[in-house]
Amino acid sequence: MSHIVKPVFSYLMFAVDLIKGRYHSSNGREARLLEHVKKVAEAGNPQAVLDAIDQYAHSQEFFMNVGDDKGKILLQEMDKLPAPPKAVLELGTYCGYSTILLAAHLKDPSAKVYTIDICEENVQIAKQMIAHAGLTDKVVHVVKPLDQAVEVRDLVHVVGTACICRPSSNGKACNLPRSSSCEAGVLGRG
Repeated sequence: MSHIVKPVFSYLMFAVDLIKGRYHSSNGREARLLEHVKKVAEAGNPQAVLDAIDQYAHSQEFFMNVGDDKGKILLQEMDKLPAPPKAVLELGTYCGYSTILLAAHLKDPSAKVYTIDICEENVQIAKQMIAHAGLTDKVVHVVKPLDQAVEVRDLVHVVGTACICRPSSNGKACNLPRSSSCEAGVLGRG
């Protein structure tokens, strides 16, 4: 029974933080996840890192991440693109789950995931998680609000890549400025 109570309690505490506007504040949960991943996941193995995050999120504490089921859907959508992307734009890094998932799935060796988040604490955790997965060279982090991340929008435009967006963690749809580079790719909710 405790295997059910602990994640439910964790989810309720997360919901309280979200309601009080403390979503970007770390309460130590992210550091505990990182410690768990470093302890149980083989270094340099992205799938082992994702499996360790899923296992911890299912059994210990709630985490807002794509997860294994929705992750498969995300990768299926990526595979539907007319050509493998040279870059993927991720909105909201959090602990790096989606970043690892996407970076590990890139077919082009020079392709990158450009991930934007406004919380420095979470980005530092994500960087360590991504390093443990062995994908540091595939990821570019930008720590600022999207409307100030002009260099990333310009880069995406220059590369002419697909934009794969997901809703922000506060449930609002991502509001990426409309441009020819994003219209050419996949842009939508989910």
